[in-house]
Amino acid sequence: MQGFGSTAVNAQTATDSAQARLIEQKQRAQDAKNEVADQHQRTVESRRAVNDSETELRKQRSAMQVQKRQLREQQLIARQNRQREQAAQVQKREEKSRVKDQKRDIREASSTPD
Repeated sequence: MQGFGSTAVNAQTATDSAQARLIEQKQRAQDAKNEVADQHQRTVESRRAVNDSETELRKQRSAMQVQKRQLREQQLIARQNRQREQAAQVQKREEKSRVKDQKRDIREASSTPD
């Protein structure tokens, strides 16, 4: 009978060992599922961060385009103002020269006897 007892103990030990391995495998499987879920959450958060960054980048590019357009407009206005200023200086020189010529003509006319 003693042989039967040790077989029963061995069988019980094998069953306990198998159950322990099964519990360990289930725990590893659950840990793996948790890791996959955590990784998925990190991926979702990372994608959200990328999308937010892309949105912010598009806004910055748009703002930069507006600034570039405004700068071009200001440069055009500055060129036009400079051209007007140069034209006014030319007109001023011409007027000054004309006044000088008129004064000379008046002096010459008054100094010549009739």
